[in-house]
Amino acid sequence: MGGVLIGFAAPVSGSWATPDTIAHVARRAEELGYHELWTFQRLLYPAAGGWDPVYRSVLDPLVVLGHLAAITERIRLGVAVVNLPFLSPTYLAKQLTTVDLLSGGGRVDAGLGIGWSAEE
Repeated sequence: MGGVLIGFAAPVSGSWATPDTIAHVARRAEELGYHELWTFQRLLYPAAGGWDPVYRSVLDPLVVLGHLAAITERIRLGVAVVNLPFLSPTYLAKQLTTVDLLSGGGRVDAGLGIGWSAEE
């Protein structure tokens, strides 16, 4: 039986969500033997505020997964959670299978849901 598998979130929100930071974190995580990198989706921010400012600017999770697939070789890639009511299931399936193919196959995991905020 294997050991504990550890993954963490890629920097996809706030001021640290830059191409250089994402690439550095992804390459270092793979180098250190981490099991997976995760993105998340945040589509809306309440007009009244009240959330942490980091949620005002969140990169698209599937585009980031494509970027991660291009700059890594082994680490698993995932999104938790795609807000399915906002997306076409057919188009989402196409995007996820494309990222999986471009990653070398078998590296992509997807969480599907309705989000956690009333706005979404």
